[in-house]
Amino acid sequence: MISPKELIFLSAQKGLEILNENEQMPSGHNGPYFDEETPVRNNAHWAMLFLKAFSMSGNKDYFIAARKCISFLKNSVNENYIFECRMKEGKDKVNGLIGQAWAIEPLGYIQKYESDAEALQIATKLIKQHKYDKNISLWFKSNLKGQEDGLDFTFNHQLWFTAIASKFSKFDDEIDLNCLDFLNNLYKNIQIDNSGRILQSIKINFLESQIKPFLKRFLKRDRHFYNQMKEIGYHGFNTYAFALLFQSYPNHDFWISDLFKKILNYFSSTEFSKNIKKTKYGFSYNPPGIEVLATSKIFEEVFEFDLDFVDDLWNHQIEVSLNRESGLLSEGSFDKNTNMARAYEAILCL
Repeated sequence: MISPKELIFLSAQKGLEILNENEQMPSGHNGPYFDEETPVRNNAHWAMLFLKAFSMSGNKDYFIAARKCISFLKNSVNENYIFECRMKEGKDKVNGLIGQAWAIEPLGYIQKYESDAEALQIATKLIKQHKYDKNISLWFKSNLKGQEDGLDFTFNHQLWFTAIASKFSKFDDEIDLNCLDFLNNLYKNIQIDNSGRILQSIKINFLESQIKPFLKRFLKRDRHFYNQMKEIGYHGFNTYAFALLFQSYPNHDFWISDLFKKILNYFSSTEFSKNIKKTKYGFSYNPPGIEVLATSKIFEEVFEFDLDFVDDLWNHQIEVSLNRESGLLSEGSFDKNTNMARAYEAILCL
């Protein structure tokens, strides 16, 4: 079976061919949501993958490709230091906090290989463009005009934005303090089921976060089941972001808390093992085979994972997603362009 390292090299080699034939890596849509996206997200993902391939091989072709993707990102950010990520009528163009987080991820990662002041400036200005409210320890969205656009109520968006922002904490004290505040007060905003499954929404108030979900469980069973399956597909996506945040603050008490152990223990639940291969938000969109393996690698010293199950998820991901001829994760997905770009997540598996 193909290893994470082999997957990165297979993807990177084919990615070079695609990039050589185009100005940038191709855009896609966000899987089962079918929201058409600009090329920003996928070029950010590919930049990460190319940089990792370069670091492991020393092949400068990969570094040149990464720089090309990053140049595209630099040219795509607007005068307000915001990226247009989505082109869906009726939805915001920035794709909430998550669209902006993905866009700046390689702008920090490139600093490991060369100092890029322009990339650093874009990312730090973008992060600080987003209001952080220490009274509630949450980030607000920003629209294309750089104006505050309300809270992002999706927990994984808040978590991912903080995780990526934390990569810039060593360059900016304000960003560092905000990311630490988010982590210190995370228990106030995260919602988890008794099983340990992370719920999609942040805590809002007792009515919205407790009473209504309780009633929907019985009155709107179809909707409750849909949300449950969605959260199953996103659980590894959340723990992957926690892994990124752990890299920034490895000595924080949260990692040894009962709350976090409960979140990790959800991977051992029957609910997760029975449904992760069934949910459309799993292998056909999020890559749980990669995300759970990455989680197990990063947190191996704080939690005992079922490594046979972790391996089974990885092998299933390769089986259903990898095109053997191209070496790309283009199969069995709603959107092959985005799916094959998400091979970059294997970076944390090494």
